[in-house]
Amino acid sequence: MKVLRKNLWTLFLLFVLASTFMFAAVLWQRADSIYQSYDERQSNLVVLVNNALHSLFVSQGMLLDLLGQQLLQDGSLIDRVHSVPILDAMLSVSDGIVLFALSKPDGTMIAVSSNLLQSAGLPNLQDGEATGDSFRYALETDKLVLGRTYYLPTLKEWIIPVRKRITDHNGKVVGVMSAGLRLGKASHFFNQDIHGGIHHDVLLLRDRDYYLQYLSSEWMDQNIAFNRPVAASLLHQVLRDSGLTLEQAKSSASPVQYLNVVNRRQARTRGFALYNPEYELWVLSEIEQGFLHKQWLAIGIFYLPILLVIQFLAFLSFYHIHRTEIARHKELMFQATHDQLTRLPNRYYLAEQLQGWFAGQQRFAMLFVDMDNFKGVNDGFGHECGDRVLQEITARLQQVVSRQDLLARLGGDEFVVLTRNADTDSLLALARRLISIADTDFQVGHFSFSLGVSVGAACYPEHGTDFNSLMQAADIAMYEAKKHRNSVRIFVPAMQHDYLSKIQIEQRLRNAMNNHELYMMYQPKVDINGTLKGVEALVRWENAELGFVPPDQFIAVAEAAGLMPELGQFILYTVLQDMVQLQQTLQVEFPVAINISVKQILREHFVRDVLHSIDAAGMARNQVILEITENVFIDDMDLVVDLLHALHVAGVSLSMDDFGTGYSSLSALRRLPVDELKIDKSFIDNILSEEDARKMVQSIITIGGNYGMSLVAEGVETAEQAALLHAYGCECFQGYHFARPMRLADLQAFIQAAAVAG
Repeated sequence: MKVLRKNLWTLFLLFVLASTFMFAAVLWQRADSIYQSYDERQSNLVVLVNNALHSLFVSQGMLLDLLGQQLLQDGSLIDRVHSVPILDAMLSVSDGIVLFALSKPDGTMIAVSSNLLQSAGLPNLQDGEATGDSFRYALETDKLVLGRTYYLPTLKEWIIPVRKRITDHNGKVVGVMSAGLRLGKASHFFNQDIHGGIHHDVLLLRDRDYYLQYLSSEWMDQNIAFNRPVAASLLHQVLRDSGLTLEQAKSSASPVQYLNVVNRRQARTRGFALYNPEYELWVLSEIEQGFLHKQWLAIGIFYLPILLVIQFLAFLSFYHIHRTEIARHKELMFQATHDQLTRLPNRYYLAEQLQGWFAGQQRFAMLFVDMDNFKGVNDGFGHECGDRVLQEITARLQQVVSRQDLLARLGGDEFVVLTRNADTDSLLALARRLISIADTDFQVGHFSFSLGVSVGAACYPEHGTDFNSLMQAADIAMYEAKKHRNSVRIFVPAMQHDYLSKIQIEQRLRNAMNNHELYMMYQPKVDINGTLKGVEALVRWENAELGFVPPDQFIAVAEAAGLMPELGQFILYTVLQDMVQLQQTLQVEFPVAINISVKQILREHFVRDVLHSIDAAGMARNQVILEITENVFIDDMDLVVDLLHALHVAGVSLSMDDFGTGYSSLSALRRLPVDELKIDKSFIDNILSEEDARKMVQSIITIGGNYGMSLVAEGVETAEQAALLHAYGCECFQGYHFARPMRLADLQAFIQAAAVAG
């Protein structure tokens, strides 16, 4: 489970990493897409602006050339009066041109458009700082020459001067035509917002001296922008990033890209440059990289909450799975450590908790609680009824046990209580409260049960220092208490000797039949004259290690260990075979009494199996007597009575052994199909010396007579006992005075000797 939870959160971490990586990849792709989009737009813009400028300059060059030729043909080249109207007329139809001027080759102005006539004097263009370079260059070339952009106070506008030399038919330069292209909003070409805001610039840069001809953004002081050349390092950076030489860049038909060039706002830019060799002009478009970063950052800010929501939902899902697994783990642990019926801790939980109790090094006690007579509830009324009784006893025990104590169910009808109150008085008081609360009748539906509990107690550390030894001591004490029912016993070492002896007997008994250690003895039942009336079969056991083991020791162990059905079948089979063989040999018939345990009677198909064994052996049913003791009525009176009636109807006789010492009553005896009563040896032993014993014997004889039952006196050891019993009306005897238990061969000799004597 720990591995699962660890892997679950590892999986969640992998999901977070994967989703974050995908988010970063998407952002990177979007950033790349943004860069590509702006790169494509800038590249196209540079080409568009270059083409538009080229067309503009071509048309302006043609216009200046035509205008100059017209003035030359009209003879107005040196006639200011006639040339001004022509210039004004051309100015009125030339959109985007703010002035026209005609100059001599020496720079002296001959004529200007009338909008400049109010100027105080006309400057010599060849001598002017801003005009001289372009004017002289115009004299040397036949192409249109761009002058430095400057501010014209008269018109209050920034203009780009363009110049074209005028030659006569002999090719002699006779003058220079100049025009002023207005910048700003009034311009037909330069009034377009061809830049995308303050973060974007379109620049026209004159190659000869690196003066700006045009700057699309207007945030910068134009006096500074146009009156000082751009650092030559700008082009060097462009060339460095593109990997081209200056000549290669100038000859490139497509825009050259550059990165990380610092603009006038000290921001790094991403741009494209295209050189126009006709007009020796660089067209540049550049956009601040910070703006592009903000573009994809804005996308990231938009998608980041979505990512976080997805990851949070995933976290909730994983957390739900985690909580479900924890709950499932707790439930599984509860199922593993608790009894499903009573919801009490089970043996596994008890063993775990005991480790902590042992570690505390404090004295504590364990009480082993076992219900009395519970098996009869399950067998007679079903397990559902038994389960309800267990739930009721659990509720009752919980009323007695404090929160500091631990109540657990080991299984079946066995419970354990751990308590810190380990002194003898407190321990006995707790045990008696448990016994008292369990002594009240249990009501389940229409049924009422009187059960009770037996309690065995053991203390740490004197009775055990680990789970098994302490449990064994409490268990031994409980079995000792069970002998007296509804009682409590605290463990003492002497109990363990009896317990270990029983364990040893049980272990050896399991192999006794296979090892042929069990054998049958037969004790005759005779009348006062010694005449044979029948025999009682008595099982004996002799083990190589244990020696002779008395029946009163191993029979009880066999019943407790569940060996009685197998042992009973062995006895029944052996006795029937012996008796058939003996009676056929001697040609006599006499009844044989076989002791039957309650464990055998309550076994499924008991009546059928007994009758089948008798018939299979060839024994007459009326020659078989089954001896029972009064304790067969303890567990389930009604069931036992029905089974005994079935046997009696089938022809099998029944004998009540040890009558007067057990739990039966006259009303119970009246319900039983008993043919014979056996007076217990304990009464016979004292019949000569105690009046009470004599009265009990007389009462039993009277009872038997009243019910039409024959009587057998057990344990008759003297002639005086036999005579007194005979005088009371008992006619059948069994005891050492007449015959001891004997082997089959000895029984045969005994019968033969009795026949000869008779």
